[in-house]
Amino acid sequence: MNPISEVVYANPRLVRRTARILSLILLTFYLSLIFFNEDVRENLTLPFILYGLVIISLLFAWRWERRGGLVATAGALLFGLFLLVNSLLRIEIDLLPAVLGALILFLPCFSAGWLFYTLGQRSRPIKTPGLE
Repeated sequence: MNPISEVVYANPRLVRRTARILSLILLTFYLSLIFFNEDVRENLTLPFILYGLVIISLLFAWRWERRGGLVATAGALLFGLFLLVNSLLRIEIDLLPAVLGALILFLPCFSAGWLFYTLGQRSRPIKTPGLE
């Protein structure tokens, strides 16, 4: 077991609150992008739809931690990869701003999803049929 998982297992209430607060901050950020940015409202693009799906999966993780966290983690990986590839395909954007922009949007979503998933593993361990 890695040291970070040990911290999660030792302090489940604190980690759960942290993951929920982080998901609420991300939801607020996403909704502010949609409501206060006219370009996004007029032209809802695929990155914003992917980001919205990640945020919805984080909210589902409040109830179903393992499943919601797994979907949010996988969605954040796809979202970050999509942003990186999309930024690199544009000629006017250099490598460093593309990587930093993808990381800024990817890391909080991935972190919250991973925390939810790890909490779900703690409270409901995966049972493998035949190995009990």
